[in-house]
Amino acid sequence: MIYYYQKILSHRLLAWAVLSVLAGVSLWVFHTAGFWNGFGVQCLVWGAVDGVIALLGLRGLREKLESSPKFEVVRRDAARLRKILWVNAALDVLYLSGGLWILLKFPTDAWLQGTGAGVLVQGGFLLLFDVFHAIRVPEEVALPDLGILKGEEHQEFVLSGGDPVAILIHGFPGTPAEVREWAQAIHQEGWTVKALLLPGFGADLPNMYQQRVQMWLDKITAEVEVYKSQGRLVLLAGFSMGGGLSIVAAEKSQPHALLLLAPFWLPETIWTRLLAGIVRLFLPQVIYPFKSMPALLEQMKEEAHRAASDVNLDDPRLRIAVQEIPVPLITLEQFRVLSRWVRRSAPRLSMPVCILQGTRDPVVRPAFTQKLIQLMRTPVEYHLVSGEHHTLLRGEEGFEETMVLSRQFVRKVWMQYQHQKSSSFLSQ
Repeated sequence: MIYYYQKILSHRLLAWAVLSVLAGVSLWVFHTAGFWNGFGVQCLVWGAVDGVIALLGLRGLREKLESSPKFEVVRRDAARLRKILWVNAALDVLYLSGGLWILLKFPTDAWLQGTGAGVLVQGGFLLLFDVFHAIRVPEEVALPDLGILKGEEHQEFVLSGGDPVAILIHGFPGTPAEVREWAQAIHQEGWTVKALLLPGFGADLPNMYQQRVQMWLDKITAEVEVYKSQGRLVLLAGFSMGGGLSIVAAEKSQPHALLLLAPFWLPETIWTRLLAGIVRLFLPQVIYPFKSMPALLEQMKEEAHRAASDVNLDDPRLRIAVQEIPVPLITLEQFRVLSRWVRRSAPRLSMPVCILQGTRDPVVRPAFTQKLIQLMRTPVEYHLVSGEHHTLLRGEEGFEETMVLSRQFVRKVWMQYQHQKSSSFLSQ
């Protein structure tokens, strides 16, 4: 979380630098002498220096933001950042003293009066900026152990079958339990099916906040490559967030086919990204969504009832514990990271793709999925089934149709694969 904080801090300083430079240029152009010219020069110079410092602060952050943080390293880096900010605050006091000295020393020189005032404004802002951020340097947040999702049904499983292999990826915050019926349907076609448990989910839930999209992708791609190295047909199938991850993982690992159920992504425009970037500058590093938004807790209760029957949010103790859960913005940011990577990977796919989705899906809107399909340059089957988001769960509307369409697709993939192998053999 400290690296995300450093990123936001640098973006805030960069925003101030841009405003200072713009103000400085305007004052310098429209006031060729006097107080405002001196003030403008200070805005321009300080803004340029602040901009360089902000850009240096962003250097090397991407790798740290995409890797799983280690607590001892994070604590050390947090202490270092805090120390730097306090040292800067002490220097800011010197800047303020220098600006005040100029004002008092040259009371009749308008240009120097503007210079002194400019130093006071810039130094004053930096003092407030450094003190504000020094006292708010965050500690790494861990998700409390709620004692949930630890049963056998939430663990990885394999349904042994024939030579073709389907690797299934669950959604957020799900486990292999939610894809079991889907796995069994594919298994009935003679496939071997393996359902993965992503890091930070299920029994590993307390470590969720330390996970990043790249960690999930590494596990998926490694699994695909293991089976491909055995010379087997590999189909990658993902639900919701698992669908988005499957698209990105497929670009690197190149499975033979993709089966996606309501693949998650957010088709952000340049304007929504810009707005999100501005809003993010004013948000705290940690929020408490289940306390501030009771409707979200009720939605979570419904999701748990569907996909994790062992999670009882009617239990007052568990309900209170969930309401007190802090959620770091860096964890929520993973959804935007995934969406950007999905946008990048979708046009690069070369394998057959089948996408299934409920007509009334409130989580991944069909309009978003249709935009995703437009990005793809590979053959795509798209089927809308009557239902909402969890059409892979027995008892949900659209379940039977989802299972039938899934079986039809994997059957076709296997037949085409066998045909290609036969044709290749005969041509030799």
